[in-house]
Amino acid sequence: MIRRLQLWVPSTSELSGDRFFVRSAGGLMATPLLWALLMAEWSDLVFAIDSIPVVLSVSRDPFVVFTSNAFVILGIILCIALTFRRGAVRIHQVAG
Repeated sequence: MIRRLQLWVPSTSELSGDRFFVRSAGGLMATPLLWALLMAEWSDLVFAIDSIPVVLSVSRDPFVVFTSNAFVILGIILCIALTFRRGAVRIHQVAG
């Protein structure tokens, strides 16, 4: 999966501290830290989808099933947004 993503996003094979992106060869390149974050969040999303049968075994109420999974996915989105917001500040500092 990472190799397919690297077709669209140029990447470096070296870590650069705690940065998700570095400026190299005249352009912005992703570091392995970005790919690690994306894979961790992808596994969280798969886990959220996989938990639907578990919620259905506890309750048949569609409201409970929907809200439990909606909050899990919203929590994942919040984690990604906060992480990238922190990274966006650093991208701005690198680009500026």
